[in-house]
Amino acid sequence: MVAGEAPAPAPADCAPVAAPKTVPATFALLYESKDGRLCTFEDKEGHLTSVDASKLV
Repeated sequence: MVAGEAPAPAPADCAPVAAPKTVPATFALLYESKDGRLCTFEDKEGHLTSVDASKLV
């Protein structure tokens, strides 16, 4: 390709690639502080995440 030249079109026999379908993650609440400001979640693969609950709204 030469600078300033448009890219060549895709061949007609190439089908467009479909975007992969994603599934929302599933989380389980493991801990919530008494004041409700800190929450700890675990996903289905065992990863832990702590969240400042005031940031969720």
